[in-house]
Amino acid sequence: MPLFSPVIFKRCRHCGLGHPVKYFQRHRAVCRFCQQTLRDHKKARDRFPSKVQWSRQSHARRLHRPARELREAFGWTDAAMVRDARQVWRDGCPSCGRNIAIMPNRLFDLVLCLIDRAVPPHYGANTRWCCTYCRSVEVHPQSPGQGEAGARSVDACARL
Repeated sequence: MPLFSPVIFKRCRHCGLGHPVKYFQRHRAVCRFCQQTLRDHKKARDRFPSKVQWSRQSHARRLHRPARELREAFGWTDAAMVRDARQVWRDGCPSCGRNIAIMPNRLFDLVLCLIDRAVPPHYGANTRWCCTYCRSVEVHPQSPGQGEAGARSVDACARL
């Protein structure tokens, strides 16, 4: 009985290195390392599609609806959401006018907020892309006893 089992190597078509077969998916000529690198480069070229997909999925969890329903029944399509997110990124927050592209967290500071949770979440009619500042004012309004800051308790996204 052998003390070790022989390791079978396969050459990656992308990087040209030989890796053990376990680093390849079945019937793929590119190793998992190169597959991940290719996905990372694709995502880095255009971050908006992944931002849109993540926003739709997180809203679907909070609304207790499948993401497919948001996309098909309420108009949360990739093309429309990417277009609107890019416009807000380029032109600034529609609520406060801040330039999101120069904010410290960049794309993380761009959020999709629901204007009224009592109304169905139709994209464009009951949703708005805004900055995290306007979203925090909407979610965490200050109490009226704190002077003028309490006046911000109205929905920042609904002020348009």
